[in-house]
Amino acid sequence: MSFIRKNSNARILIKESGMMAFKLLKLIKNPLKIINLIKLEYLEFRCNTNKRIDSQTKIYKELGLQRDKSIKHLNVILKQLGLNKYDEDYGMYSEHLIIFAGIALEKKNIDSVLEIGTYDAISTTILSALFENSKIYTIDLKNNDPIYKQTYSREDSEIRNRFNIARDKIIASRNNIEFIQMNSLAIMQTTLRKKKFDLIWIDGAHGYPFVCSDIMNSIALAHQSTIIMCDDIWESVDKSDQIYKSIASWETLNCLKYAELIDLYFFLKRVGKIHLNNKKFIAYFKLKDLSTI
Repeated sequence: MSFIRKNSNARILIKESGMMAFKLLKLIKNPLKIINLIKLEYLEFRCNTNKRIDSQTKIYKELGLQRDKSIKHLNVILKQLGLNKYDEDYGMYSEHLIIFAGIALEKKNIDSVLEIGTYDAISTTILSALFENSKIYTIDLKNNDPIYKQTYSREDSEIRNRFNIARDKIIASRNNIEFIQMNSLAIMQTTLRKKKFDLIWIDGAHGYPFVCSDIMNSIALAHQSTIIMCDDIWESVDKSDQIYKSIASWETLNCLKYAELIDLYFFLKRVGKIHLNNKKFIAYFKLKDLSTI
Protein backbone atom coordinates (compact mmCIF):
# COMPACT_ATOMS: atom_id res chain seq x y z
CA MET A 1 0.00 0.00 0.00
CA SER A 2 2.86 2.37 0.81
CA PHE A 3 4.31 1.74 -2.67
CA ILE A 4 0.97 2.62 -4.28
CA ARG A 5 0.70 5.83 -2.29
CA LYS A 6 4.15 6.91 -3.42
CA ASN A 7 3.75 5.87 -7.02
CA SER A 8 1.38 8.21 -8.85
CA ASN A 9 1.50 6.11 -12.03
CA ALA A 10 0.19 3.11 -10.15
CA ARG A 11 -2.62 5.16 -8.62
CA ILE A 12 -3.60 6.44 -12.07
CA LEU A 13 -3.51 2.89 -13.46
CA ILE A 14 -5.76 1.59 -10.69
CA LYS A 15 -8.17 4.50 -11.16
CA GLU A 16 -8.34 3.97 -14.91
CA SER A 17 -8.83 0.22 -14.46
CA GLY A 18 -11.70 0.89 -12.09
CA MET A 19 -13.32 3.27 -14.55
CA MET A 20 -12.92 0.75 -17.36
CA ALA A 21 -14.49 -1.97 -15.23
CA PHE A 22 -17.40 0.34 -14.42
CA LYS A 23 -17.95 1.09 -18.12
CA LEU A 24 -17.82 -2.63 -18.97
CA LEU A 25 -20.42 -3.39 -16.30
CA LYS A 26 -22.70 -0.71 -17.76
CA LEU A 27 -22.31 -2.23 -21.22
CA ILE A 28 -23.05 -5.74 -19.97
CA LYS A 29 -26.31 -4.45 -18.51
CA ASN A 30 -27.20 -2.97 -21.91
CA PRO A 31 -26.62 -5.64 -24.60
CA LEU A 32 -28.24 -3.47 -27.30
CA LYS A 33 -25.53 -0.87 -26.75
CA ILE A 34 -22.87 -3.56 -27.22
CA ILE A 35 -24.48 -4.59 -30.52
CA ASN A 36 -24.57 -0.97 -31.68
CA LEU A 37 -20.90 -0.47 -30.76
CA ILE A 38 -19.90 -3.61 -32.67
CA LYS A 39 -21.94 -2.46 -35.66
CA LEU A 40 -20.32 0.97 -35.46
CA GLU A 41 -16.81 -0.51 -35.46
CA TYR A 42 -17.70 -2.79 -38.38
CA LEU A 43 -19.07 0.10 -40.45
CA GLU A 44 -16.00 2.18 -39.66
CA PHE A 45 -13.74 -0.73 -40.67
CA ARG A 46 -15.53 -1.08 -44.01
CA CYS A 47 -15.29 2.62 -44.84
CA ASN A 48 -13.35 4.81 -42.42
CA THR A 49 -13.86 8.52 -41.86
CA ASN A 50 -11.11 9.58 -44.27
CA LYS A 51 -12.66 7.51 -47.05
CA ARG A 52 -16.08 9.03 -46.34
CA ILE A 53 -14.62 12.53 -46.52
CA ASP A 54 -12.84 11.66 -49.79
CA SER A 55 -16.08 10.32 -51.24
CA GLN A 56 -17.94 13.44 -50.09
CA THR A 57 -15.24 15.68 -51.58
CA LYS A 58 -15.61 13.97 -54.96
CA ILE A 59 -19.31 14.88 -55.06
CA TYR A 60 -18.42 18.51 -54.37
CA LYS A 61 -15.90 18.41 -57.21
CA GLU A 62 -18.43 16.88 -59.59
CA LEU A 63 -20.76 19.79 -58.81
CA GLY A 64 -18.04 22.39 -59.32
CA LEU A 65 -17.59 23.00 -55.58
CA GLN A 66 -14.59 22.67 -53.23
CA ARG A 67 -15.28 21.23 -49.79
CA ASP A 68 -12.15 22.46 -47.96
CA LYS A 69 -12.47 25.94 -49.42
CA SER A 70 -16.17 25.97 -48.53
CA ILE A 71 -15.48 25.09 -44.89
CA LYS A 72 -13.01 27.98 -44.62
CA HIS A 73 -15.52 30.40 -46.13
CA LEU A 74 -18.29 29.10 -43.86
CA ASN A 75 -16.14 29.69 -40.77
CA VAL A 76 -15.48 33.28 -41.85
CA ILE A 77 -19.25 33.85 -42.08
CA LEU A 78 -19.95 32.07 -38.77
CA LYS A 79 -17.37 34.28 -37.04
CA GLN A 80 -18.97 37.40 -38.51
CA LEU A 81 -22.33 36.27 -37.11
CA GLY A 82 -20.86 35.50 -33.69
CA LEU A 83 -21.63 31.79 -34.10
CA ASN A 84 -19.49 28.78 -33.23
CA LYS A 85 -16.89 27.52 -35.69
CA TYR A 86 -18.16 24.67 -37.86
CA ASP A 87 -18.25 21.32 -36.09
CA GLU A 88 -20.76 18.72 -37.25
CA ASP A 89 -21.26 17.60 -33.65
CA TYR A 90 -22.39 21.06 -32.54
CA GLY A 91 -26.14 21.65 -32.40
CA MET A 92 -27.89 21.56 -35.77
CA TYR A 93 -24.68 22.05 -37.77
CA SER A 94 -24.27 19.61 -40.65
CA GLU A 95 -22.97 19.28 -44.20
CA HIS A 96 -25.75 21.49 -45.59
CA LEU A 97 -23.95 24.58 -44.29
CA ILE A 98 -20.76 23.62 -46.12
CA ILE A 99 -22.73 23.08 -49.33
CA PHE A 100 -24.40 26.49 -48.92
CA ALA A 101 -20.95 28.07 -48.52
CA GLY A 102 -19.69 26.27 -51.61
CA ILE A 103 -22.64 27.49 -53.66
CA ALA A 104 -22.08 31.04 -52.39
CA LEU A 105 -18.45 30.89 -53.51
CA GLU A 106 -18.93 29.33 -56.92
CA LYS A 107 -22.44 30.26 -58.10
CA LYS A 108 -22.87 33.97 -58.77
CA ASN A 109 -26.51 33.95 -59.85
CA ILE A 110 -28.28 33.29 -56.54
CA ASP A 111 -30.69 36.21 -56.21
CA SER A 112 -33.60 34.55 -54.41
CA VAL A 113 -33.59 31.76 -51.83
CA LEU A 114 -36.54 29.82 -50.41
CA GLU A 115 -36.24 27.98 -47.12
CA ILE A 116 -39.07 25.65 -46.09
CA GLY A 117 -38.76 25.15 -42.34
CA THR A 118 -37.31 28.08 -40.39
CA TYR A 119 -37.03 26.41 -36.96
CA ASP A 120 -34.72 28.63 -34.84
CA ALA A 121 -33.58 30.72 -37.85
CA ILE A 122 -29.89 29.83 -37.43
CA SER A 123 -29.68 28.31 -40.92
CA THR A 124 -31.77 31.23 -42.17
CA THR A 125 -29.35 33.85 -40.87
CA ILE A 126 -26.36 31.89 -42.22
CA LEU A 127 -28.05 31.81 -45.63
CA SER A 128 -28.71 35.55 -45.40
CA ALA A 129 -25.03 36.22 -44.67
CA LEU A 130 -23.69 33.85 -47.32
CA PHE A 131 -26.03 35.37 -49.90
CA GLU A 132 -26.10 38.91 -48.56
CA ASN A 133 -27.26 40.41 -51.85
CA SER A 134 -30.10 37.91 -52.19
CA LYS A 135 -33.63 37.88 -50.82
CA ILE A 136 -34.22 35.02 -48.37
CA TYR A 137 -37.82 33.83 -48.03
CA THR A 138 -38.30 31.47 -45.10
CA ILE A 139 -41.53 29.63 -44.27
CA ASP A 140 -42.69 28.04 -41.06
CA LEU A 141 -45.97 27.28 -39.33
CA LYS A 142 -47.88 29.92 -37.40
CA ASN A 143 -47.11 30.10 -33.69
CA ASN A 144 -50.60 28.82 -32.80
CA ASP A 145 -50.62 25.94 -35.29
CA PRO A 146 -51.24 22.66 -33.38
CA ILE A 147 -48.39 20.89 -35.20
CA TYR A 148 -46.01 23.74 -34.37
CA LYS A 149 -47.00 23.66 -30.70
CA GLN A 150 -46.61 19.89 -30.37
CA THR A 151 -43.22 19.39 -32.04
CA TYR A 152 -39.55 20.07 -31.27
CA SER A 153 -40.14 20.34 -27.51
CA ARG A 154 -42.45 23.36 -27.83
CA GLU A 155 -45.39 21.94 -25.87
CA ASP A 156 -44.79 24.18 -22.86
CA SER A 157 -46.11 27.69 -23.58
CA GLU A 158 -43.28 29.49 -21.73
CA ILE A 159 -40.60 27.51 -23.54
CA ARG A 160 -42.41 28.08 -26.84
CA ASN A 161 -42.68 31.83 -26.24
CA ARG A 162 -38.96 32.10 -25.44
CA PHE A 163 -38.18 30.09 -28.57
CA ASN A 164 -40.37 32.39 -30.71
CA ILE A 165 -38.83 35.55 -29.28
CA ALA A 166 -35.28 34.27 -29.87
CA ARG A 167 -36.12 33.22 -33.44
CA ASP A 168 -37.80 36.54 -34.27
CA LYS A 169 -34.85 38.48 -32.85
CA ILE A 170 -32.44 36.59 -35.10
CA ILE A 171 -34.61 37.22 -38.16
CA ALA A 172 -34.97 40.93 -37.33
CA SER A 173 -31.18 41.27 -37.17
CA ARG A 174 -30.92 40.64 -40.93
CA ASN A 175 -32.42 42.98 -43.53
CA ASN A 176 -32.70 40.48 -46.41
CA ILE A 177 -34.99 37.93 -44.74
CA GLU A 178 -38.75 37.73 -45.24
CA PHE A 179 -40.41 35.44 -42.68
CA ILE A 180 -43.74 33.96 -43.81
CA GLN A 181 -45.81 32.00 -41.30
CA MET A 182 -48.00 29.48 -43.09
CA ASN A 183 -48.33 25.77 -43.80
CA SER A 184 -46.00 25.01 -46.71
CA LEU A 185 -48.70 22.77 -48.21
CA ALA A 186 -50.46 26.00 -49.25
CA ILE A 187 -47.47 27.68 -50.86
CA MET A 188 -48.90 27.43 -54.39
CA GLN A 189 -52.00 29.30 -53.21
CA THR A 190 -49.93 32.40 -52.34
CA THR A 191 -48.13 35.04 -54.41
CA LEU A 192 -44.94 32.97 -54.03
CA ARG A 193 -46.28 30.75 -56.81
CA LYS A 194 -45.37 33.53 -59.27
CA LYS A 195 -41.68 33.38 -58.30
CA LYS A 196 -38.82 31.23 -59.55
CA PHE A 197 -36.13 30.71 -56.92
CA ASP A 198 -32.41 30.16 -57.51
CA LEU A 199 -31.84 28.07 -54.38
CA ILE A 200 -34.44 26.11 -52.40
CA TRP A 201 -33.78 24.44 -49.04
CA ILE A 202 -36.41 21.91 -47.91
CA ASP A 203 -36.26 21.32 -44.16
CA GLY A 204 -39.85 21.12 -42.98
CA ALA A 205 -41.69 18.01 -41.82
CA HIS A 206 -39.84 14.93 -43.09
CA GLY A 207 -42.69 12.43 -43.55
CA TYR A 208 -45.70 11.80 -45.76
CA PRO A 209 -47.50 13.82 -47.10
CA PHE A 210 -45.58 16.97 -46.17
CA VAL A 211 -42.12 16.45 -47.64
CA CYS A 212 -43.52 14.98 -50.87
CA SER A 213 -45.64 18.10 -51.32
CA ASP A 214 -42.67 20.35 -50.45
CA ILE A 215 -40.50 18.59 -53.04
CA MET A 216 -43.10 18.83 -55.81
CA ASN A 217 -43.94 22.45 -54.97
CA SER A 218 -40.23 23.29 -54.99
CA ILE A 219 -39.93 21.83 -58.48
CA ALA A 220 -42.84 24.03 -59.57
CA LEU A 221 -40.99 27.04 -58.13
CA ALA A 222 -37.72 26.16 -59.85
CA HIS A 223 -36.15 27.15 -63.15
CA GLN A 224 -33.61 25.14 -65.14
CA SER A 225 -30.63 26.29 -63.05
CA THR A 226 -32.29 26.16 -59.61
CA ILE A 227 -30.45 24.17 -56.96
CA ILE A 228 -32.85 22.32 -54.66
CA MET A 229 -31.63 20.72 -51.44
CA CYS A 230 -33.50 18.55 -48.96
CA ASP A 231 -32.50 17.73 -45.39
CA ASP A 232 -32.71 14.53 -43.33
CA ILE A 233 -32.99 11.85 -46.02
CA TRP A 234 -33.41 8.41 -44.50
CA GLU A 235 -32.74 5.38 -46.70
CA SER A 236 -34.48 3.13 -44.18
CA VAL A 237 -36.14 3.56 -40.78
CA ASP A 238 -37.40 1.24 -38.06
CA LYS A 239 -40.52 3.31 -37.56
CA SER A 240 -41.86 6.21 -39.64
CA ASP A 241 -43.64 9.35 -38.50
CA GLN A 242 -44.87 12.48 -40.27
CA ILE A 243 -42.50 14.99 -38.71
CA TYR A 244 -39.05 13.64 -37.89
CA LYS A 245 -38.21 10.28 -39.43
CA SER A 246 -39.40 8.76 -42.69
CA ILE A 247 -38.26 7.37 -46.04
CA ALA A 248 -40.71 9.71 -47.80
CA SER A 249 -38.07 12.02 -49.28
CA TRP A 250 -35.81 9.09 -50.28
CA GLU A 251 -38.64 7.39 -52.14
CA THR A 252 -39.98 10.58 -53.73
CA LEU A 253 -36.59 11.78 -54.98
CA ASN A 254 -35.56 8.40 -56.33
CA CYS A 255 -38.88 8.11 -58.18
CA LEU A 256 -38.19 11.50 -59.79
CA LYS A 257 -34.67 10.36 -60.68
CA TYR A 258 -35.97 7.08 -62.14
CA ALA A 259 -38.44 9.08 -64.26
CA GLU A 260 -35.43 11.10 -65.53
CA LEU A 261 -36.87 14.36 -64.24
CA ILE A 262 -33.96 15.34 -61.98
CA ASP A 263 -30.20 14.97 -61.58
CA LEU A 264 -29.79 13.78 -58.00
CA TYR A 265 -26.86 13.62 -55.59
CA PHE A 266 -26.74 12.49 -51.96
CA PHE A 267 -24.28 13.89 -49.41
CA LEU A 268 -23.77 12.32 -46.00
CA LYS A 269 -25.37 14.69 -43.50
CA ARG A 270 -22.48 14.05 -41.09
CA VAL A 271 -19.30 12.12 -41.87
CA GLY A 272 -18.05 11.25 -38.37
CA LYS A 273 -17.91 7.69 -37.07
CA ILE A 274 -20.44 8.28 -34.29
CA HIS A 275 -23.14 9.07 -36.87
CA LEU A 276 -22.88 5.78 -38.78
CA ASN A 277 -25.62 4.11 -36.74
CA ASN A 278 -27.91 7.05 -37.49
CA LYS A 279 -26.95 7.70 -41.11
CA LYS A 280 -28.83 10.45 -42.92
CA PHE A 281 -28.28 12.21 -46.21
CA ILE A 282 -28.76 15.64 -47.72
CA ALA A 283 -30.13 15.67 -51.26
CA TYR A 284 -28.89 18.07 -53.93
CA PHE A 285 -30.82 18.07 -57.18
CA LYS A 286 -31.63 20.07 -60.29
CA LEU A 287 -34.23 19.72 -63.01
CA LYS A 288 -33.24 17.89 -66.16
CA ASP A 289 -33.60 19.78 -69.43
CA LEU A 290 -36.77 18.36 -70.98
CA SER A 291 -37.22 21.12 -73.55
CA THR A 292 -36.23 18.84 -76.44
CA ILE A 293 -38.84 16.18 -75.62
